[in-house]
Amino acid sequence: MIIRKNIAIDEKHLKYLEPLLSKNNYNLSAAVREAIEFTNLALDNFNTLKEAKDQLIIKPSELSPLEETIRSNKNVVVSHPTLLWFLKYTKGLLIDNEVLEETLDPLNITTVSELDTIMNNICQEFGWQVKVSIFSMDNLNPESVTLMVSEGNEMVREFVALHLAQFFAINMNLDVEMVHKRATSMRIDFRKIEKGGKFIGLETNFGYNQSIVDEVFRKPTFWKNMINIHMITNYKIVSMCRTNFESALAGKPIQDISIIESFIKKHVPDIPYTEFIETIRMLHESMGIVKKVEFPDKDTIKVYHDYKDEEAIHLLTNFYKFILEANGQHFNTKYSTSLIILERV
Repeated sequence: MIIRKNIAIDEKHLKYLEPLLSKNNYNLSAAVREAIEFTNLALDNFNTLKEAKDQLIIKPSELSPLEETIRSNKNVVVSHPTLLWFLKYTKGLLIDNEVLEETLDPLNITTVSELDTIMNNICQEFGWQVKVSIFSMDNLNPESVTLMVSEGNEMVREFVALHLAQFFAINMNLDVEMVHKRATSMRIDFRKIEKGGKFIGLETNFGYNQSIVDEVFRKPTFWKNMINIHMITNYKIVSMCRTNFESALAGKPIQDISIIESFIKKHVPDIPYTEFIETIRMLHESMGIVKKVEFPDKDTIKVYHDYKDEEAIHLLTNFYKFILEANGQHFNTKYSTSLIILERV
């Protein structure tokens, strides 16, 4: 049943109804009915019209600074397992300087306390769940710094420490002096080095895989083939200098110590005995020349091998005697089918 009533509508309310009038071919009755239906729907879902109005006019919340960087593609969101996977396979690699500056901009950091605050804010904002504490007697130009990184995952702690260690090296000329690791924290001591000096502590503790990865990227095919060759032969490949291989082909004794000098960057006579024999052990085991080198005491060296030809074993024994004499050490030798024993004279 349709009930007709006269209603008074001023010009302002007609303007409010304009969208509904246009929708209903300017049938005022149809527009008013639709407005009434919408009002009824609002009252069904809210206690009062004022509450419905308040909900309708709520502005969308403003984005946080991090959300703004995600929207602008400066940052992305990754899952925690994905982050740990990334950290596992980039362990021992340094961060490119331009990438580091995206996180820790040196133009915005002039003191140690500012670095402390900014790094903690980053850890909290990015959800790394790590806390940072930096201690120094000089806030502006420190000679030494102690860094504490605590809580969170061990790999994330090291990742945060890497950022700070590189920042200290590049911007404050501080190198890693000592690293102390515990179950839920790590402490790193830094000390200023001479300008232009090498950051040996940083490379040793955080960049120990950098040269390896750089070389693999430089010659990927070569290293892929080398790894496959070693794998399929169960690491029974011997690596040796081309000149030594040439001597072996010619039936001459191998008397080359250049690889030791190149590796340790010292002349053989100048290398301390303990360092020398440890270098021989590392090189010869890694190169596959012998199976194992042991030092039961400072006057005895045992070389384990799996060669069968007696002449080859004899030449290998003389080779060890030769390189030891080049270091100023004199040893008597004896050998068997699996062992060479060198005893200091």
